[in-house]
Amino acid sequence: MENCPLTALTARVRALGEAEAIRATGQAKAQAYRAGVEALGSQGYTVMQLMQIVGERNVRIVPNVAVSGANSSPGMVDGLLGLMLRNQANGSHQAKAS
Repeated sequence: MENCPLTALTARVRALGEAEAIRATGQAKAQAYRAGVEALGSQGYTVMQLMQIVGERNVRIVPNVAVSGANSSPGMVDGLLGLMLRNQANGSHQAKAS
């Protein structure tokens, strides 16, 4: 039973240390954000961050198959043909890799 106050004190000190670490991380991020906005302007910095996230998460900006109704042919047929060709190409690449 003598260890209970020591255990409580240890837990409190650990919690205070973790809280301080979180606070310091937040302050560092805020300072970096302010410096980025100052250097690039708010819109430029926002675009840079957005593109960084897009790159990190492999977000597609341009579709794999574009569908348009040009050249008097139905756009849906062009889209389906594009998907079929893409699937065939992916299948041949996967077969070569095996």
